[in-house]
Amino acid sequence: GFGSVWKVRKLFDEQVYALKQVRVLWGYCNALTRRMDREGQEALENARGEVVTLSSLHNKHIVGYYSAWMEEE
Repeated sequence: GFGSVWKVRKLFDEQVYALKQVRVLWGYCNALTRRMDREGQEALENARGEVVTLSSLHNKHIVGYYSAWMEEE
């Protein structure tokens, strides 16, 4: 997905990383049942697909992949 890439330094290990931030519109999510609508499910599947793909790439010309997480705003 498209997003912003930030040069960051992790406080714990003081290493420099590239952090990619992608904003995803999850669609309607019922707060009681935590169920997403179809658009939200598709967005989640697309984001997960990118994570799976990036985590499988290992090449000296590709920036290494370390972790992924989701946050609510």
